[in-house]
Amino acid sequence: MSRRLGKQTGPLAGAVLVACVLAIMSATLFGGKVFSSGDNLFLWPPFSAHPPGGWVQPSNFLLTDPVQGFIPNMLQARADLSHGVLPLWQPDAGAGRPLFASQVDALLFPLTWLAFLLPFWTSLAWIAAAKLLLAALGTYLFVRDLGLRRGPSVLAALAFACGMFFVVWLEHPQTNVWLCLPWMLLGTRRICWHGSLLGTALLGAATGLAWQGGHPESAAFLMAATAAYADTLGREHPERRVEAQELAELFCRQAKLRAESLFEELWNNEDDAGREAAAKLLDGRYRWLEEGIIDPSGEGPMIPEEVKESAAGVSS
Repeated sequence: MSRRLGKQTGPLAGAVLVACVLAIMSATLFGGKVFSSGDNLFLWPPFSAHPPGGWVQPSNFLLTDPVQGFIPNMLQARADLSHGVLPLWQPDAGAGRPLFASQVDALLFPLTWLAFLLPFWTSLAWIAAAKLLLAALGTYLFVRDLGLRRGPSVLAALAFACGMFFVVWLEHPQTNVWLCLPWMLLGTRRICWHGSLLGTALLGAATGLAWQGGHPESAAFLMAATAAYADTLGREHPERRVEAQELAELFCRQAKLRAESLFEELWNNEDDAGREAAAKLLDGRYRWLEEGIIDPSGEGPMIPEEVKESAAGVSS
């Protein structure tokens, strides 16, 4: 009887999580609202001169990054793909900037693809709902593997997915990464306890997705947490300690390689000329230019004749 009840309550727990996520996101999934902090636009010119009737303040004035960066970049990528072009470049940001190579836009993260397949403004809510559901399901399966009963496991799943950190950053790439944490911990536990091939595949998949989530700093935290958890399992079960230490060492090495590669790419990029010019400015090489641009007389010309003469002497 208890075994039959267990088989019935497993899908029931999943249905409860799905229902909770749908209820939380119902206003934007089914109620006609848009899951966006886009009304922050009315804080800035020229939009501030024509706010909609009854508008007093934005729904959340702290969430400006999605309005200024994430949403415009997704729209640009969507437009490029609709024309059969790879979204490599964002021409509307200053003088242009890389788009596909951008960290925060996470164009290779599977949930981002919903913005290219569904109606765009509707897709934002489904992306957020998918984040909540994946975080909740991963937590539920992890704590179930720890031995918790189904009721407390559902509570733990909702506490993680609906916690303050996750909800506040739901529009940001951080939550792309952190939803992978319970899946990584579950895979680690299955490997350390059972040597599970499925656990290995799960850990590899979750780790790969975390690095594509758009926030490498968070991915490094997750790898550190997973390595620490593997070491903890080794301490609790000495017979598995060697395997746990090997896993922890592997993850630390991978995190180190990822970090070194990231900083190498940041340092050695197409902006080297700009960096060198900035260094020369700090050294005073172009001091004549600064003196010419800053004309204390206020009458001009912007670069006085005497400065031009000294510039010719410097250049020669």
